[in-house]
Amino acid sequence: MRWRRQILALEGVKGVVSDLLDSTGAGFQILEREMLERILQNMYDEYVETGYVKYHGDDERIGEYDQRAMCRHLARGLDRLCAADATQ
Repeated sequence: MRWRRQILALEGVKGVVSDLLDSTGAGFQILEREMLERILQNMYDEYVETGYVKYHGDDERIGEYDQRAMCRHLARGLDRLCAADATQ
């Protein structure tokens, strides 16, 4: 996501990956061959017309998943866990 390129996730079942891609706008989860063909054709057409494929990701939302943000989230969880354990 940090490279600002659309992600094409080749995974057959909707789940965490599709939720993440949908919420950040960082790409698409490919569920069937026709979907892949349509998305690639649209990207190719855009490239031919403009010279590039525009990135549609939400940088602020994506920032919630960078390494530092995820470490902060983990640290808060561990702090809560240790605080709960200390009260017992």
